[in-house]
Amino acid sequence: LNSSGMLKESVFGFFLGDEEDGQLVFGGVDPAYFSGEFSFSPVISAAYWEIAMDEIKIGSASTESWVMKLAKSKSAIVDSGTSLLVGPEDEVQAIAAVLGAQK
Repeated sequence: LNSSGMLKESVFGFFLGDEEDGQLVFGGVDPAYFSGEFSFSPVISAAYWEIAMDEIKIGSASTESWVMKLAKSKSAIVDSGTSLLVGPEDEVQAIAAVLGAQK
């Protein structure tokens, strides 16, 4: 699709709707759901879209942020098709607690 030259940009965006329909946009993003700059991370394993990751930040410029250095895993798999959070148990439990997840 990208090599066809029909895309405005070599990016895609998705919105996972809850009370409204979700969407997938090829060649850009919907400004109603995203503003800001993209951050690109090189893929270290194309089999799983795995990227290197030293830390996780939860929050934004307008909210208080929580940051956790990853001491064990040091990578993440980018997968918009799952809600799983898998990794070393102590790291996963810490992230889940900040997000308010329950077993």
